[in-house]
Amino acid sequence: MNGLHRASHSWRVGWVVTGLLGVAATATGCATGGFDDGHPYRGDAGPVNWEIVGIRSNITPDERQIQWNYTLILRETGGRAIQFETLETSAQSREHPDALLAGTQAQAFRVRLAPRGEYRLNMNYGLSFTNSVTGGFGTLPGGRQGVLVQYRLAGQDEAGQKITVTIPVTLYPGAGTQVRGATAPPPSVSPEVGTSPRPPAPLAEDAPAPTSSSPNPARQAADECASRSKTLKILSIGQAGDVNYERAPGEEVEFEACYQSRLYERLHGRLVEVPGGPVRTSVGIEPLGTSVVVEVTINTRYRARLLLDTGSTMTLIRPRLTGGMEGLADVEGLRPEIVVASGDRVTISLARLQSFAVGDFEIEGLHVGVYDVAPQLTDIDGLLGTDVLQRFTINIDRGARRLTLERKP
Repeated sequence: MNGLHRASHSWRVGWVVTGLLGVAATATGCATGGFDDGHPYRGDAGPVNWEIVGIRSNITPDERQIQWNYTLILRETGGRAIQFETLETSAQSREHPDALLAGTQAQAFRVRLAPRGEYRLNMNYGLSFTNSVTGGFGTLPGGRQGVLVQYRLAGQDEAGQKITVTIPVTLYPGAGTQVRGATAPPPSVSPEVGTSPRPPAPLAEDAPAPTSSSPNPARQAADECASRSKTLKILSIGQAGDVNYERAPGEEVEFEACYQSRLYERLHGRLVEVPGGPVRTSVGIEPLGTSVVVEVTINTRYRARLLLDTGSTMTLIRPRLTGGMEGLADVEGLRPEIVVASGDRVTISLARLQSFAVGDFEIEGLHVGVYDVAPQLTDIDGLLGTDVLQRFTINIDRGARRLTLERKP
């Protein structure tokens, strides 16, 4: 192959749990993280109970890159709403506790935890080593013993009392479900931590993006990224979004980072912004158990009642809603796998919407899963997932039966 190598990059649209998850988009004393020795991924911090679930360890075949994905659950137990404002993240090697990795990272975290409510965050942490070394993961910061990641949430409760919640998370190669494959965290020895799914940084823009003739967003993303190289060639795209390609040595890291970023952009669409447009909107909600139902507008004319679910990484609509819908395009050749409430894995189809509106906010080109979610709830048309919600700071007022969305800066 004239010095070229064949490689396969696996991608999935994320793990979607289509259960009726308790949702509080409203998050709540001064407290630090109390660690439960019997359950190291569970603890109490004053009026907040926290738990880490769904850990998945993804290690590349050369054992030079590892990424952990998991869900952090916050539960308010004191009966007072808490408004968080900041999130600090730090990490240290378990083998060398005095070694702080990449310093402390701080970011705005405007989340309100309702009294007795629950809030779920999708998190990830990755380590990689790109220098030519031997020894695999043992040469990474933390080695085989892994790292201790610490989250520090700060805010105040409704009485004005300051609240600090510290959450220690122990991560090592054997933690949780292990996955072996080409998917890897970004190429840096610095950690990457996110409260919602984020794509790796794209390649530098050095040429206009080409237009792909394929309606498949995975193929479009792959073609665009491959066009930046004179030697990289796309061979095929699998239904799960996995890419088989020929490449010259050293091209795979940039290509895969570009591919993930471009595919993420296409699937999640674009939030419409106009000069003088709204920065906040409020819509009515209908309580349903521990969650709420929100009415949205699809393709400017179709109304749908969706269950708000922060445990779902993709918005889903039922097949009955798509019949005869104008402006909806079925996506051929891309069928992601999701995990439903029973734990079973199912393959679903995708559809591209012209527009998707919640209150005054509109998203163009959002791709949604088509699946008969929660069949026992016959008056629900689907789930409203974090692919939409992560763009906003959200607040649920059950008393007033209102959902407020504020566009993130």
